[in-house]
Amino acid sequence: MFVTALLIKNIPPALHRRLKLLAQGRRRSVQQEALLALERGLDPVRPAMILPEPVGPTHLLGDELLARARNRRP
Repeated sequence: MFVTALLIKNIPPALHRRLKLLAQGRRRSVQQEALLALERGLDPVRPAMILPEPVGPTHLLGDELLARARNRRP
C-alpha cells in the first residue's frame, strides 16, 4: 500500500485552534479531523457543511406548557 503525505504550512492560528477543538470534541486526532474536512470539502455529492439533526428539544419549555404538564399528573 502506498500512502501519500500532505504538509500544510502557515495555517492561521485561529483555524488551527478551531480544527483542534473540533478534533478533541469528536475524539479524533487533528490529522483525522483535517482529512475528514478535506474529504467533505471535495465531495461533489455532499455539501461541505452538513450539520447533524438536533438531539432533544429544540426550544425551551414555557411556564404555560409546564403548568399544563403539572396539571396532567395523577
